[in-house]
Amino acid sequence: MNDSIEELYDKQAICPVCKERFSTKKLRRSAVRVQSTDADFCVHYKTENPYFYALWVCRKCGYAEFENRFYNITKKSADIIKNEVMPKWVSRDFGGKRDIEQAMQICKLALYQADILEKEFSHKAVLCLMIAWFCRYRNDHSSELKFLKSALELYTRAYSTEEFPINGMDSAKFSYLMGELSRRSGNLQEAIKWFDKAINDQNIKKSIHIKKKAREQWHLAAEEYKTSKSFE
Repeated sequence: MNDSIEELYDKQAICPVCKERFSTKKLRRSAVRVQSTDADFCVHYKTENPYFYALWVCRKCGYAEFENRFYNITKKSADIIKNEVMPKWVSRDFGGKRDIEQAMQICKLALYQADILEKEFSHKAVLCLMIAWFCRYRNDHSSELKFLKSALELYTRAYSTEEFPINGMDSAKFSYLMGELSRRSGNLQEAIKWFDKAINDQNIKKSIHIKKKAREQWHLAAEEYKTSKSFE
């Protein structure tokens, strides 16, 4: 499909907060083409980016959430959205084709709501990680680092308080990601510890790819640490 519009189709939704009916775009799986994947799982696409459409937004009240969690909202949380978000919300429609700026706005909106609704640390972490990836697409390195560090801090808290799987990750994959986020944040000693933890995790046997990447990134972090020490 050469025309990016053809990659997208309309999905009808009803907001569980304000009952507004709205339409949002979804990306056809058959149209997705991957260009490359970074060590922290950030995917670069040749085609339209699925991350841009991962979150649904009600045009009337501003409620924003991942598609698979959109309808899982309690009455208490819905009331908070009505009282805290809706009065400040300027009605706008994110139901069309989205660019990176819109995707960033939506992700930050969802992060704000995750905060006021006191959602789990891992949920806020994945939103921070997505924002960091969007910054990477734009070559905004300082903002990328800021949100990578936020994701790392939130995942650290999730590790202490939540049960696996966390964001769909088992303990080995989670430890690997923590190692990579630590490395990218400049915490090289912590990165080495997390990569060690991943390599020695029993769940690593389930994923040869993660085991290979954990060893590669362990060596990279060790070299970076060695280099940093030589400049002290």
